[in-house]
Amino acid sequence: MEAINAKVIQLEKQLEQKEAQEYAICMLNTKLQAVENLSIEEYGHLYKLLTILKECLEQKSERFQNAYVELTQRDHLNRNELQETCQEVIKVNNMFLTLSIPLYE
Repeated sequence: MEAINAKVIQLEKQLEQKEAQEYAICMLNTKLQAVENLSIEEYGHLYKLLTILKECLEQKSERFQNAYVELTQRDHLNRNELQETCQEVIKVNNMFLTLSIPLYE
């Protein structure tokens, strides 16, 4: 019975996905028909807008890449600092251990 219910749920999900794909195709067809009716001036305007959008995206991409590089460098420095601090703590801990008086002689 569980296998049947699982199969029904799977088929319902597949149907939903298919309906979503069909809707997306209809929307794309509608947009395509709208684009076919554009004038040369409208194409030019769209081209300018897309060029500006592309430039903005390239600038944002460059900023994100720069930020990533900076964060990676800072992470590396922080890890080195953490490792050095851990080594210092270990040294201090070892020093206290060597200086301590044994409880049992």
